[in-house]
Amino acid sequence: MQESQINDFLRINKHFLDESKTLIIKERLEKLDDSKITYLSFIQFRDPKVFFAISWFGGTLGIDRFLIGDVGMGLLKLFLNIFTLFLPYIIDLFFIQKRIREKNFIKLLEII
Repeated sequence: MQESQINDFLRINKHFLDESKTLIIKERLEKLDDSKITYLSFIQFRDPKVFFAISWFGGTLGIDRFLIGDVGMGLLKLFLNIFTLFLPYIIDLFFIQKRIREKNFIKLLEII
């Protein structure tokens, strides 16, 4: 993949991915086959800001965790919120965006 294509991809998707992983992504994209480049345009990343809003409004029920596939954490969050004065809800408000960026990074690595 060409340097300009890599930079364009990173610029367009920078708010979906963790900045600390940029070098890893760049190295993997440089080695990417031309046949897999078209797959990059079909990746649908989850928006961390949207999931923050979901966590804000539905986090007490664990809806945010259920939506990203963390069913066990969603159930744990649902039950612990009842007994711990919503402590898991408050903690998750700070960490849900990071978790979404990690999930997006894993999704990207599966393709490249």
